[in-house]
Amino acid sequence: MRLILAATAAMLVLPSAVFAQAGPSSSATADASATVVQPLQVDCDTMHFGQLAPLSSPTYVIMPAQGSPLEDPYDIVVPGTRDFATPGNCHVTGEPGLSYHVSFADSATLSHGNDTMTLSAFTISQEVDGQPYDRLLSSTGSNGFGVGAKLNVGANQPPGLYTGTYLVSVQYN
Repeated sequence: MRLILAATAAMLVLPSAVFAQAGPSSSATADASATVVQPLQVDCDTMHFGQLAPLSSPTYVIMPAQGSPLEDPYDIVVPGTRDFATPGNCHVTGEPGLSYHVSFADSATLSHGNDTMTLSAFTISQEVDGQPYDRLLSSTGSNGFGVGAKLNVGANQPPGLYTGTYLVSVQYN
């Protein structure tokens, strides 16, 4: 019986010892903040390869991002139209002084009716420290660059004006 009373007394004392506090509690408030920056925006002009006279085998023309010289190893650009060949020129705006990264889709399609040609191997002008796709916005929040690409021309490519779009993406680093 004494054993039962001792066990009951220990059970009554034990919970209060477990929940006893070591001392007064303490709390503090802390600051929090967030800075919302200007969203990046990019606008690009049309890239134009001039007029082409295709051959009976597949060929290509490369538009350098800086605009010249146009690489035409198969001599398919019609003389006199090289002056009208221009790279895509892009203008980026955003938060002054922040860096951003430029990326492209792997390819794009130019179409004339059911006929197509593809753009690939996109490049960007003004390489900075070996990192051509990482750029820095100026103190006014702007920056620009040229875009070049390889235009793949099919064998006996049908005549016509081929148009299309290519995707240029920018995101903060």
